[in-house]
Amino acid sequence: MLNLSCNMIEKIENLEKLAGLREINLSYNNINKLDGLECLVSLQVLDLTGNCLEHLPQWIGKKLKCLRNLKLAKNEIQSVSRSIIIM
Repeated sequence: MLNLSCNMIEKIENLEKLAGLREINLSYNNINKLDGLECLVSLQVLDLTGNCLEHLPQWIGKKLKCLRNLKLAKNEIQSVSRSIIIM
């Protein structure tokens, strides 16, 4: 588990070596784009509460196949594509 909440992070980067990470908390930062998470193939919990996200990339449901809990409250997301919905 990696907790990076409340750190004024704007860009997600340099997580390539954490491919086995199961949970990451990026809540209450300044993230407006989800790049840099594609390599976290073991991720099960992703907390993005309280950021500046408007859109979710379509790859999120395809590349993060282990993802079971995605927290997006308090963002600016307008809609979610059906291809993103995690089953």
